[in-house]
Amino acid sequence: IVGSFNNGRYFKRNAEDTTGVFFYASGCRSYLKGALNLVGSSGYVWLSSAGSQEHSYCLRFTSSDVNPQNNFNRTYGNSVRPVQE
Repeated sequence: IVGSFNNGRYFKRNAEDTTGVFFYASGCRSYLKGALNLVGSSGYVWLSSAGSQEHSYCLRFTSSDVNPQNNFNRTYGNSVRPVQE
C-alpha cells in the first residue's frame, strides 16, 4: 500500500513502484435488493480465482484493513480491474 486511505487506496505494482495504482472505494452492489453499499468507505474488486460454485475471491479494503483473498458470494456486484500482462 502507498500512502493513506482517501476514498480508496494506492497499491504497489512491484517493489520498485513508488506511486502505486489507485483503487477507488467503490463499494459493492447487494445481491438481495441491488442497492449500492459502502461507496467511499470500502472497495471490492473481483479476482480471477473462484472459491466454489457460489463464491469467488475478491480484494477487499477499507481505511483500516486489506484482505487480498476475501471469499465473497458471486451474486454481489463488485468492481473488475483490467490486468496488463
